[in-house]
Amino acid sequence: MPGRRGRCTVWRIVIDDGDQAVDRRDVAVGVGVAAAVAVGSAIDRDGVTMGVGGALLLVALAVLVALRDQRPRLVLGGVFVVVLVFLGLVGPTYVVLVPLAVVLYSVGARGSRTENLVIAALTVPAALVIGAFSPEDGPWRAQVLEVLGWLNLALVLGEAVRSHRALLAAMSERADRAELDREQEARRRVAEERLRIARELHDVVAHSIATIDTQASVGLHLAQSDPSRAVDALRAVKAVSGGALHDLRAALGTLRERGEDAPVAPTPGVGELPALVERARSGGNRIDLRIDGSLTEIPAPIGLAAYRIVQEALTNVMRHAAGASAQVRVFRTPDVLCVEVDDDGRGTAGAHTPLGSGSGVAGMRERALAIGGDLQAGPRAGGGFGVRARLPLVSAA
Repeated sequence: MPGRRGRCTVWRIVIDDGDQAVDRRDVAVGVGVAAAVAVGSAIDRDGVTMGVGGALLLVALAVLVALRDQRPRLVLGGVFVVVLVFLGLVGPTYVVLVPLAVVLYSVGARGSRTENLVIAALTVPAALVIGAFSPEDGPWRAQVLEVLGWLNLALVLGEAVRSHRALLAAMSERADRAELDREQEARRRVAEERLRIARELHDVVAHSIATIDTQASVGLHLAQSDPSRAVDALRAVKAVSGGALHDLRAALGTLRERGEDAPVAPTPGVGELPALVERARSGGNRIDLRIDGSLTEIPAPIGLAAYRIVQEALTNVMRHAAGASAQVRVFRTPDVLCVEVDDDGRGTAGAHTPLGSGSGVAGMRERALAIGGDLQAGPRAGGGFGVRARLPLVSAA
């Protein structure tokens, strides 16, 4: 069926289970090979014509060579048979190696290495058979070796092309796989960054909102009976909300596009713990802060984790045990920064909710694990709730 492939006319032929295309370049190669056999045979036989039978064999060679890309191994067998018939009918001539070499090249370029090795072994008996029709001048063994060399040279060239194509395909596959791995790694990093930002926002907002809620409740309660204390509660709400906005701007600074102004707020650390505890006290809780030893030269990731753990622990106190007493202790060993937050659970909100009912404890534990530390949190034997965090200093330095 006529068709078009680019600018080349295409003839469609049906072979087995699919449509195969033979373009005019394949036909040109087939015709050229048949013409070369005809001319070479005429020269070897001093211009003697080959007759109708020989002409039909040339047509068969042209057709088979044109089909070599569709069924190369089947075509190879057909060409070998036609070559033998040609040698028997027309006479001995080395030019019959041309169609065999062309098809062997196609076989080598489109087969597998194992198939090519098998075909290379089969060229030995093929060379013996073709050598039997060779011209009588010259040693027979040398003629067979010459035929064998030409056939295998064509097969080796095809194998070289096949290997090169396989190498390019493997390189392309590796490049595609590497690109996919890079995309997956980028998506993983984005997911981790989103989780980190969400945790930062939770730590910043939850603590401040809990404090504001407590102070607003106190202000409403005292608005009629003790206006002066209600004003103090409102001032505390204003101070806490201002600090919350400041911290929120710093946390959202990580989302700024390149070229935008960077956030100017410093990263919270152990040095900001007194201010954090003071804000928590304004919510009505009695909180003691104890810092043992010097906490200078604490790595920033460790300081930030300690700050957020204390912040979340105090937030939970204000949420679940408002008015309770709490003790915050921070100290270091040569290798570990330790954070302890204990409350007596005797606030107006009653006992703590069961461990794991919210995301606060899980967030504290994730922070500790992210820097190679550990965190234990749960009810205390004498009542209340306790948090113990151990943050390694060596791995973070």
